[in-house]
Amino acid sequence: ARRALRRAVGGARRVIAVSAALRVEMVDELGLAPQRIALVPNAADHLPLLPRAPGAAAPILCVAHLEPRKNQALLLRALAADPDLPALQLAGAAKGGEERRLKRLARELGVVARVAFLGRVGDAELARLYASCGCVVLPSLVEGYGIPLAEALRAGAPVALANLPALLEVARGAGASFDPRDALGCARALKRALAQRTVEEAPRDGWADSARALVEAWESAILSPP
Repeated sequence: ARRALRRAVGGARRVIAVSAALRVEMVDELGLAPQRIALVPNAADHLPLLPRAPGAAAPILCVAHLEPRKNQALLLRALAADPDLPALQLAGAAKGGEERRLKRLARELGVVARVAFLGRVGDAELARLYASCGCVVLPSLVEGYGIPLAEALRAGAPVALANLPALLEVARGAGASFDPRDALGCARALKRALAQRTVEEAPRDGWADSARALVEAWESAILSPP
C-alpha cells in the first residue's frame, strides 16, 4: 500500500493535506517536499445547529465507521473500567464483521446493556445526537483530520479525544485527551469531558473556505512548471 501511494503522489504537482499534522507525515513518511503539499482543511458547517440540551444521564457519543482503526473497542473497555460512566452510543456503519466483534466484546465485558449501535445516521439525526449527548469521544488509532471532532465542537458538545497530532490540531486546545491504548485514561478523560456539559468554540473556516483553498491549490499546480 505504501509503494502504491508513493507512485500515486510521485508525479503529482500538488498533493492535498487536510491538516498540518498530515502534511508533516507526508514529508516524513513519503519524502515529499513541503512546497508540493497544499493545506486544505476539512470543515463542519454542513450540519444544522441545534441548542444543546443534554439530559441528566446524557450518553457518550462516538461518530465513526465501525472498524478497528476507529478503536471503539477501547470505549467498551473504558465502560467496563468505570461503571459510573453513562451509556455509549456508536453512530456509524459497520465495516466487515466489526459490529459482531464489538457486540461480542461488550457481552464479555458485561457492558452490552450500556451500548447502543445506531448504525448509519443522516445529518438531521446527527445534529440531534450532538445536541443531546453528554460528550463526544474520538478514540481513533489513526486520523488525518477528524470531521466528527469539528462537528462536535461546532455544536457545543464537550469532547474527549485520542492524543493524535491531527486531532489535537483540530481541537485547538479544547477537550480532554488520552492515550488511545489506555482504557483507564480514556475513562478519566470521559469523566472530565462529561463535567463540562457545553463548550463555546471560536468560529472556524467553513466548506466555502475549503473550496477556495482547493481552487488556489489547483491554480498553483496548473501555473507551476512541470
